[in-house]
Amino acid sequence: MVAVERAGMLTTPYEEPVIPLEHLLPDYLRPTRSELEQFRTAEEWLAMPSCEMGSDHSVDHPARVLIWQDYITRYMILHGYEISENSQNALRWFAAIHDSQRFDDDYDIEHGERAAQFALQNLSQSMTPEVLEELVYLCRAHVPHDDEQPPLTVSAMIAKDADMLDRGRGRNDLDRKYVRLMITHALIHHPRKLHALSLQMDTGDQFMNVIEAAIQLGYIRDE
Repeated sequence: MVAVERAGMLTTPYEEPVIPLEHLLPDYLRPTRSELEQFRTAEEWLAMPSCEMGSDHSVDHPARVLIWQDYITRYMILHGYEISENSQNALRWFAAIHDSQRFDDDYDIEHGERAAQFALQNLSQSMTPEVLEELVYLCRAHVPHDDEQPPLTVSAMIAKDADMLDRGRGRNDLDRKYVRLMITHALIHHPRKLHALSLQMDTGDQFMNVIEAAIQLGYIRDE
C-alpha cells in the first residue's frame, strides 16, 4: 500500500463548490444494487443489536458508507488513480464492518481495533489474504485522527471520507477542513438527501431502505 500525503491533487481547499451529481460520475459507472448487496452488514456481526444503538451507528449507517466509498472510489479511478480490485473489495468490506464492534454511540476509541480483530477471526474465509490485510489496516486507521498516525493511503482517505460524509446527514456541522479528497467536497450535501429519503422507505429492512433511496436519487443503478 502506497501512502499519499494530504496535499497536491488529492485534496482541495474546503471552499470548493458543490458539483451536481450528474457531473461526477456517468450513469454507467455508478454502483449497482447487486454489487452492493454482497457487502451488507449482518446483524449477527454486531457487538450490540442495532435496535440498541443510536441513530448514528445503526445498520443503515454502514449501508450509506458503502455507497459513498464506492462512489468516491469510482470517481478516483475515472480520474486516473490506480485502485486495485483488492483495495476496492477491502473498502467495501470496511464499510460493512467498520462500526460493527462498537459498544455505544460515543467515541469508543477501541472499536476500530475490535473490528480488525473481528475480521481476522471471522471473515478470513470470505476474502483473499491481500484483501483481509488491507481491511484490517482500514479498520484500525479509521478511528485515530490523521495527525496521530502515519500518512494515510489513498484507500484510507476514501474510507475515512466516506464515513465522515455520513456524519453530515441531517445536519450542517460537517467541517470541510477535515475533508481529504476533492470528490468528497462535491458530495458533501448529498448524504442529507439520501438519509432523508431512506427514512421514508418502508421495506422493513434498514439496508434495503438505503438502497431503494439511493436508486431513486440516481446514486446507484437498479441492476
